[in-house]
Amino acid sequence: MLHVIKEWSNSHHISLVIPMFGLLFSRSLLSDKYKIYLSSSGTKAIDGFRLIPTYFERIMRTIFIHFRDKPDVVICSSHLLFDTLPGFILHYRFRAKLVVYVHHIIAKHSDYRGGTLSRISILGERLSLPLIRSANILFVVNVQVREELIDMGFEADKILLSSNGVDYKAIDSAKTVHDILYEACFCGRLVKRKGIYDLIEIWKLVTLRYPKSKLVIVGDGPEYKSLSVKVKESNLEENIQLMGFVSDHEKYLTMKKSKLFIFPSYEEGWGIAVAEAIACGLDVVLYDIGTYKIFEKHIIMVEKGNTRKMAKIVTELIGKQISNNTHDRVSWRMGSVLDWEDVANKELRSIIGLVHT
Repeated sequence: MLHVIKEWSNSHHISLVIPMFGLLFSRSLLSDKYKIYLSSSGTKAIDGFRLIPTYFERIMRTIFIHFRDKPDVVICSSHLLFDTLPGFILHYRFRAKLVVYVHHIIAKHSDYRGGTLSRISILGERLSLPLIRSANILFVVNVQVREELIDMGFEADKILLSSNGVDYKAIDSAKTVHDILYEACFCGRLVKRKGIYDLIEIWKLVTLRYPKSKLVIVGDGPEYKSLSVKVKESNLEENIQLMGFVSDHEKYLTMKKSKLFIFPSYEEGWGIAVAEAIACGLDVVLYDIGTYKIFEKHIIMVEKGNTRKMAKIVTELIGKQISNNTHDRVSWRMGSVLDWEDVANKELRSIIGLVHT
């Protein structure tokens, strides 16, 4: 969302409702042209059951914001209740058009979501879906989600197939002068459904062949501490490095210092990190979860959950790169994946058409 509205702000007035924590961690993507409204004041990440009152606070504060200008369009950056409930109310409050992004239906992935919080998320989704039936446009980023919404009774004409994108210019500008530092890289939020504990099983097998091989994990999330403990318990402290949250520039540099990208995620709506890794010139190994069709010429897919097979492929790729001595990372553009500017312009045309109808 921040990628596309940065482009939209060149020709339109943008008001952004965002929690303070999000504001602090997304400065590189923000424009000084926005009017910023805060939905909460907390400056630290909150996890677990403390998220529930925090989301309630964000909903209530957003509903009662006194906007300087009446919006023509209210946009929800996800279809989840903490975005759609205030968006739905503001839509009626201002008689504005409503646009909602649906990245993926989380109830379809309930097999890989355990615990009370996940059940609450799925319940929230069930409450949210009736609200977004009144949306004027639903943007989805893959055909599978579009078909799922149509099966649920949503009007097909309202569901527009869009895409995510890649910031090719930023990737090109991330030039590293160092040799390859890592055999593999992972980038993503540290939650169970991203397969982060599979990473440990996979890397333990890789080290049987390459004892000094290194995996770097970029990202933060509720499982950070638990994952750190698991790394120590597995005696992989010399082989697995957790970097935590980094800037986009540092993320691209880290990718380019890696031989390949490993991504054992069980649930993705599109795969932005996958696209970025491909654009950074990396070989990409991931689980076949049915959402990577756009990348099929550029990736190696493994049966979901098959850590042994993934470790075998990773080991073979590491050996191949050692024998070929390939250390240069060349950024390149995928014909099947747009730049964020192109994605933004495509979506903006649809929104402008909506306002003028």
